[in-house]
Amino acid sequence: MKTFRDATVRIDAAILSMAEEDFCGLWEVLWRLREMFPQQSHGEISQLGRNCVARLLKEKAISLYVRDGIVGEVREAHSQDFENIIDDTCSWNEPPHSNSPQILIGSKE
Repeated sequence: MKTFRDATVRIDAAILSMAEEDFCGLWEVLWRLREMFPQQSHGEISQLGRNCVARLLKEKAISLYVRDGIVGEVREAHSQDFENIIDDTCSWNEPPHSNSPQILIGSKE
C-alpha cells in the first residue's frame, strides 16, 4: 500500500461501487479486498473490511440489509444493530446454503 490515505480512498471507492451496482454480501467485500491487497493476511483483510464498512455506515454512505436466502426478501437492518452485525464474524462468511440468511451492503440512494 502506498499510504494509508491512498489505500482508504481506493477501498472506499471499491466498496461504494459494489454497493451502488446491487446488494453485495459482506463476504464479497472481503473477496474484493483480497484481490486489491493479496499480500495482506486474512486477519488484516478482515479487520480492514470491518473498519471500512463500519466507517461508511457511520457516514451513511451505505446501509446494511438482511436477505433470507439468495432469492428472499431484502430488508434494511436497524441502525442500532449495525455494530453488532459488523462485529459478528459470521456476518462476513459466505452463506453455507442457498436459504441461509445473508448480510448485505447497499447504496442509501
